[in-house]
Amino acid sequence: MAALPRPFTAHLFEEDALPLDEDALEVLETLSRADLETVLDQALDLLPEGAGDRLVALGVPRERIGTPITTQALRDDPGFAAILAGQRALSIEDCPTRLTAICQRALQAIAGRVERAPIELALPRYGRDTVFGGEVSSAIRALQGWLGTGGVDATLGKAEATAVLTLLDAPSSKPPRMFLPTGPRIEVPPGRYTSRIVHIARALATATSEPFYITVDRRRYSYKSVYFGTKPSERPPKGLLRAPDGVAYGIDDERPYWKCNVFGGMVLSLANLPVPTFRVGRFRHYPRAERFGPALARKPGWKLVRYLDHRDPANPTEARSGTVEDAEIKDLLTRTLPGDYLFVDHPGEPGEDGGHTRVCVDAATPEDRDDEVAPLFAQASHSAAVLRRDGMTALSGGAELQFWLLRYTR
Repeated sequence: MAALPRPFTAHLFEEDALPLDEDALEVLETLSRADLETVLDQALDLLPEGAGDRLVALGVPRERIGTPITTQALRDDPGFAAILAGQRALSIEDCPTRLTAICQRALQAIAGRVERAPIELALPRYGRDTVFGGEVSSAIRALQGWLGTGGVDATLGKAEATAVLTLLDAPSSKPPRMFLPTGPRIEVPPGRYTSRIVHIARALATATSEPFYITVDRRRYSYKSVYFGTKPSERPPKGLLRAPDGVAYGIDDERPYWKCNVFGGMVLSLANLPVPTFRVGRFRHYPRAERFGPALARKPGWKLVRYLDHRDPANPTEARSGTVEDAEIKDLLTRTLPGDYLFVDHPGEPGEDGGHTRVCVDAATPEDRDDEVAPLFAQASHSAAVLRRDGMTALSGGAELQFWLLRYTR
């Protein structure tokens, strides 16, 4: 059989590349149709979730895409079952094509699903080629050394087969879905990008039990509202909260942070709208809330509808408050429309306590416009992203130093 495509195998050797994640799908777009066929035949069990969707988008027929191997399929295979029973072993002396192929798939499945598995298990040169050669021998020895099964003779016997099933039976090692659930279709009338902002912001804030799926530039993203809390009870794959254009945040309970700017930025990224980012190591981040407003106002298509500066000239870390300031805040809230962004800067030293980012999904109701004036905002909160009405009670009386109300107008 042909060797696996070099761009694909090169990715396998990148640091922390295995198990593969959605980033690995990008390499598929660089491959020819013949190379994609080779990957499907010889490395299917290395592919991450959603790979089938990406392959179909690249022109591969859905029926051509197989199913990742399961532990039940291993148990049902007569040859592998005989190894489990101690009746035979896969070795250079006993390596029929079918048994070799299914054991190769089992090794690749471990490489593709189990953290810190030896790279040799991926069979990164030839993959599942059905041949018991040097690559298979190296993989079995690597497995034996990793598991401490005591074997040193490149023979996959009962101890190794049992360990394979134990590893793949773990909840964290379940077979990836080649085709992910279909996400909601977002219909955007020409020139009405605000409807896209509102739809995505609502979907993120209400994805409490089932995740929200969306495809941007042929890549699927999945979110739940808990990802946007300071200490999420659930984590996305590999602990990374990702968005288009190379944006990613590591979620770590040891270093919790307020994710209101992350929530607001991701809504814009997923809507394919201009949004400011800056590089932090391998990834890009969104500005803090008190910097987000001015930075977004400089992006094409964004209009600064209202800016309020309530900093006390005698002490810029404190806010002025009174009837004049309250009237200005009330006017700002009255102007706030669905799709608008409201950024505020909290009292204190710049950057010390940051600010807050809100995405308006519904204007203030007519009955409260004479007093509370509280639009409905999608935003991050302590435990998750939520929908909440915030008005004069939350924002007036010296609660904030500065306000930026922005609107996309194209």
